[in-house]
Amino acid sequence: KDVVVAGCATRLGAAHVMAAANANFLEISKAFCQHYYNVFDTDRAKLQTLYQDGSMLTFEDAQFMGMQAIMTKLTTLQFATVQHQVTTCDAQPTPGGGILCFITGKLARDLAEIWP
Repeated sequence: KDVVVAGCATRLGAAHVMAAANANFLEISKAFCQHYYNVFDTDRAKLQTLYQDGSMLTFEDAQFMGMQAIMTKLTTLQFATVQHQVTTCDAQPTPGGGILCFITGKLARDLAEIWP
């Protein structure tokens, strides 16, 4: 029993250190989300600065690896205008100081009704 408690304490301690590495992860994720969708809605080509060669985008069951492939997909989507309405922006810190964001919401394409 003591070993389990010590093991739990060690894991909790590691999680605490991980969270402390990015203590403002909630604020950062919300600011990123707002920036990303504002740029997406106004000039998708400018999203290029947010992707790297090691980035991956999954869109409707297809994966796009690397900045060039992602940007080709994003700039050739079959709508001229889009407006995102974010409902939730959930986030958690990851090892190495990263942040994992999960966004839900609605969008309107080409002045159509907002879709879930």
